[in-house]
Amino acid sequence: PYGAAMARRSIRPRLRFLKKRGSYYIVWTEGGRTRERSTATTDGAKAQIELAQFLQRYTQKCGAKEPTEILVTEVLSNYLQHLETAAKDCERAAYASVPLAEFFAGKTLAEVPTLCASYQTWRKVSASTVRRDLSVLQSAIKYAFQSQLITRTVVVSRPPESRPRERWLSRTEAVSRSAVARRNWS
Repeated sequence: PYGAAMARRSIRPRLRFLKKRGSYYIVWTEGGRTRERSTATTDGAKAQIELAQFLQRYTQKCGAKEPTEILVTEVLSNYLQHLETAAKDCERAAYASVPLAEFFAGKTLAEVPTLCASYQTWRKVSASTVRRDLSVLQSAIKYAFQSQLITRTVVVSRPPESRPRERWLSRTEAVSRSAVARRNWS
């Protein structure tokens, strides 16, 4: 019949910046109605973390997800929550998660292997810092697999370890530099 209203199909939650409200919103369709939820932020990386947390609560699907079905930010958020509830030191992981969430915003876990080298170029810091950041991502993926959030792990290729320090200051060099510093300080 022509007069009958057709129900809209359900659309998975996604981020959208709403100019009229000046912040990011999580938007989805459910039961034929479009729904919105504010992330209360204008920062894209923070909004991605909010989306990941929302998806974690929203989907509550039984069983593990394929790496193509889960966002990197969702895995990072899940890992940080685990560290907080386990009363473990999560300061380093939280610090590394900010640039990781910004770079991998909107990317699925399946895309990680092809983007690791691009992350190093984008980050513009030393290789050892990138290595530490990607180690946090690797730990988050490992935790997601162990907690059966994902069906399989993905490869995180990290830069090689930097060479160890070859030379240390001798005692006389340290004393002379210390003296120069004291003179300059005064």
